[in-house]
Amino acid sequence: MGYRIKTVSELTGIPKNTLIAWERRYGLVEPDRHGNRYRSYSDSDVALLKRIKRLLEEGYKISEAVDLVRDPSRQPEAARVANANSAAQDSIERARGELFPALLEFDAQRADHVLQRYGTLPYARLIEELYYPMLRDVGEGWTRGTVSIAQEHFVTAFCRERFLAMLMQVGGARGTGPHAVCTTFPGDLHELGVLGVSVLLALSGWRITYLGPNLPASELQKTGRTLKPDWVCTSLVIPTPPREIEAYLEMVREALPKRTWLVLGGAGARGYDCPVPQRVLVTESWRELLQDPT
Repeated sequence: MGYRIKTVSELTGIPKNTLIAWERRYGLVEPDRHGNRYRSYSDSDVALLKRIKRLLEEGYKISEAVDLVRDPSRQPEAARVANANSAAQDSIERARGELFPALLEFDAQRADHVLQRYGTLPYARLIEELYYPMLRDVGEGWTRGTVSIAQEHFVTAFCRERFLAMLMQVGGARGTGPHAVCTTFPGDLHELGVLGVSVLLALSGWRITYLGPNLPASELQKTGRTLKPDWVCTSLVIPTPPREIEAYLEMVREALPKRTWLVLGGAGARGYDCPVPQRVLVTESWRELLQDPT
């Protein structure tokens, strides 16, 4: 039986863009292409992807899960890696349980001591499994009225300082790989998502030019023409009318060099259904891009 990619995404819980990225990078499955050029996945393809998804949920990285699926004899080594991942996850959960209350009490010194105890954890895990979930908790608490505006601002400022320190530590501005310019949509001051992405790209060797939040489209046009980066990454968190997003994408894209991709990511892109121009990628989840950032 043949399944369209939308159906496969629903059956496996893996976003469509992630399926395509894995197909391109790892050659996990080779769906048939019919005359209409739609991908058609088999039952065995779906079964394999479900195995990959289960391994990821158990704590494996995507590369580890792919190796294990292809070569089951790697199970002992994979088990060792999984155990290490599990121990790191326990540390992250303990850190979150200690860090969040300290910040809600405006106790930066206690928060710093918490991070010092867990400072050996990789930056990528700290961002994705400590800071991002904590920031989501803050946002949800603010919505429910259990976190004040002052507390939300304090936690955000604390995390921003740590993200910027990480970016400097990994030498984001001195990377020798592809070049990404990062900012947020005009009027959007929520910069921690794209700051975290900047760090994660820098960890992969990318050279990062971080421009801060709320950059006017005209300034991004000029910067793009001057620097000629591989990517221009714009984060959008606040709800924005699709036509306003469409106008922004077209305006910026037209000014960028032909080799540059414009990437719009974040919760504000949820449900965007306008036509996407060439050399433009729109995704709600930055994680999909980071599966294969080249």
